[in-house]
Order: sequence, then structure tokens, then C-alpha cells
Amino acid sequence: MNSFFKEIKPDDISDSVFKLIAEDWFLLTITGELSGAPVGAVEFYLADFRFADNGDDYIVDDWTWVDLASLGAVDALTFE
Repeated sequence: MNSFFKEIKPDDISDSVFKLIAEDWFLLTITGELSGAPVGAVEFYLADFRFADNGDDYIVDDWTWVDLASLGAVDALTFE
């Protein structure tokens, strides 16, 4: 677990934590590896404030499933 997640608990996540403004985003990239070699990646936006309509802006503030099926058979995941 990295220090980011040690300091911010799920209940603390709000726009005041990230101070997001227009054009900001927070992207998680999950990379699948097999025998040490990357085989694919899945991107998931944890927050996105790039929309012309501010009503479409969002911060993921609840546990959310991310479909990793496109990675196929892997033996490791890295998160960036």
C-alpha cells in the first residue's frame, strides 16, 4: 500500500481533497503482466473534470468494479 492510500480514506474522497478544476482528471492505469512482461493495460478514470457540461464531471467515491477480462491470463498487476 502506498502512502497516498494510507493518508486518504475512502470516506475522505471529495472534490475538496483533490481540488479538481476544469480540465483536471485522475487516471488509474492497471497493467497486466505474464512472466514479467506486460500483456495489456486497462485505464479507469477515478475523477474526470474535462467535460463541457460541469454536470458530467465526477469523482468515483464508492467501490467500483473494473473489468480486467481484456488482460487475459496474467500473474501480476501493476497500478499507476
